[in-house]
Amino acid sequence: MPRPKLSSLSSLMPAKGEATRPEPVARAPEPLSGPDTMQAITQAGEHDSMQASMQSGARTSQPLGHKDGPRSAVSFRMTEGLQERLRVYAFENRRSKQDILDDALHEYLGRAGH
Repeated sequence: MPRPKLSSLSSLMPAKGEATRPEPVARAPEPLSGPDTMQAITQAGEHDSMQASMQSGARTSQPLGHKDGPRSAVSFRMTEGLQERLRVYAFENRRSKQDILDDALHEYLGRAGH
């Protein structure tokens, strides 16, 4: 059986300067279920909260010097009880967990003389 003739790739491409981006595909929202649902909702709320505070120009009383500059990822495992306390505190104070941990570690290191 003979192979079908393939068209050249250039014939499938738009002319130079005429390329456009495809339209975004509308997707139906996924159902809210599963063990990661609460974490996803919390993270989305933190993101929305951070955007709202940045847009409104809201500032905390803590100096922002320790929050400026490039960031580096540090990973550690905390107990589920401590993580839940942090989540509730962040929710009630409308702050991100990242900001709370930054402030707490900065204060701790300051007290330790570093």
